[in-house]
Amino acid sequence: MNVRRWIVLTIATILSVTAADIAIAFLVDPYGMWRDPAGRQLPVAVITNGRKAKFLLSKHYVPANFDSLIIGPSILASWNVPSLAGTRVYNLSIDGGNAVEEKLVLDQALQRGHYKIAVIVLAPINTSSREVKGGLDRTTPAEALASFHLYIQEAAYALRALHHGAGYIDIASNGQYTFHSRKSLHPEDVDPTHFQIDPIALSKFRDMIVNLKRQRTSIVYVVPPLYEPFYQLHRAEFDGYLKTMLPLLPQAPVINFQDAEYKSLRNDPDNFVDCEHMETRGSDKFSALLRSLAPAALASEK
Repeated sequence: MNVRRWIVLTIATILSVTAADIAIAFLVDPYGMWRDPAGRQLPVAVITNGRKAKFLLSKHYVPANFDSLIIGPSILASWNVPSLAGTRVYNLSIDGGNAVEEKLVLDQALQRGHYKIAVIVLAPINTSSREVKGGLDRTTPAEALASFHLYIQEAAYALRALHHGAGYIDIASNGQYTFHSRKSLHPEDVDPTHFQIDPIALSKFRDMIVNLKRQRTSIVYVVPPLYEPFYQLHRAEFDGYLKTMLPLLPQAPVINFQDAEYKSLRNDPDNFVDCEHMETRGSDKFSALLRSLAPAALASEK
């Protein structure tokens, strides 16, 4: 085979593979970008980048199917809250996310959607950093049709179909994460910078809430539960953070799962996979509490 023919065949092969991959992406449409997403359920298996997955899902799928949101870092990402006060809820929480990243994703959901309720998580990680990770700030809709991220995503689907793929994260059709993490409940020290408030992150956090309120979205703040021995080790820092943050934010009702009445649930190691994240049984218990408490909190605001 001469060099010219080899080059032509190589280019033709690359173009054919690329075209086939684009066709598969269009037909499967894992993020609801290319066909009407209304009424569809799009569970996602992610190996590396849940941020981009939720960014792309928020373009069309979330606005078409949900009218309330949970917004925050991964501490509430495993909570399954399918409905709240008669609305359909999408859990927009991002694994390890801060307010700058959360706003980037929320902005996509606000372009086409209107939401009745937004549960806003109050956690130090929201405002401790302005770093945008995983290329989230460079994500484009074209990545749902042809991109390295999509290729990895397709690999995740294939691995899940074959019951393989350790290290993946399952994102349910309502945005709930299922983490596959090793249990570790040893209370450890926290870097003091975790409780510092970055001014840019704080500004983005406020902007999210203001933008939702402009849509007449009802806001509920949620202080997430922490494993009790860990909370007691850092109680002054967590309580001090909350005391500092609340006056800086638009007024809204607060559901505080660090209150004394929830201490027994926080003390139960079976409810936690680590000091901040829940096992499934713990998530189910606190999700049920949120569904029962939020309507009363919203009613008290009116």
